[in-house]
Amino acid sequence: MSHTHKEHPHLVSWQQSGATRQARLPLAATAWSPGDTIRTLGILLHGYGDSARNFVECAKAFHIPGVLWVALDGCYGFGSSTPLAEGRMWFDLFDDPYPAIAASTIRINESVAVLCEAIGCPASRVVYVGFSQGGFMSLNMGLRSAPGMGPAAIVSLSGFLLGSSSLPEPDQALRRTPIFLGHGTRDQVVLPLWQFEIADILKSKGFEAVQSHRYSVDHSLHPDEARDVQDFLRRLV
Repeated sequence: MSHTHKEHPHLVSWQQSGATRQARLPLAATAWSPGDTIRTLGILLHGYGDSARNFVECAKAFHIPGVLWVALDGCYGFGSSTPLAEGRMWFDLFDDPYPAIAASTIRINESVAVLCEAIGCPASRVVYVGFSQGGFMSLNMGLRSAPGMGPAAIVSLSGFLLGSSSLPEPDQALRRTPIFLGHGTRDQVVLPLWQFEIADILKSKGFEAVQSHRYSVDHSLHPDEARDVQDFLRRLV
């Protein structure tokens, strides 16, 4: 299927193999890589009220060679009357979330497909990393992958899980997908207990490589957490 300017209006650029590459995506995006040899696509999904441009700074802390990090902007903005008018979200926290989750999932999938084709990267070399609401979206994207299309890894930081009863039965490859769950012990936005719930749900579904990490921090990314994610991903990509 060809991707027209009208369908995918947002241009993102990066350096690869000594040349500037570009792709048009359905979502605004910011790309960054520590080098121009690309083996893996890292998809960064920000939290409620944040932005791709801000969240891509997290990837710079990871600094893993061979990864092109692409931070995507959430599908939805806020009304001008709200304090978060400049930020984005994947779904509204104060309404039925599932229609917006479905729409955001489609947009992310389309973006990943375009980027994989442009980079020359299979789905098995995609890593999802998200924070808070983006942590949920990272889990949602990875856990609902089509058979044989599972990612290289899933990272959910201060995240949560909705609709777990409707998760499809994972194929054997997806069961072995490494999953990193990080959470602050002082988080008052997404309660720390939810991390244990996610881990229990994933293990009950047959996921075999779930790691849970806790940090003495509130609803934010701890420096030790960034280093642990770096170590976790470095072994995989």
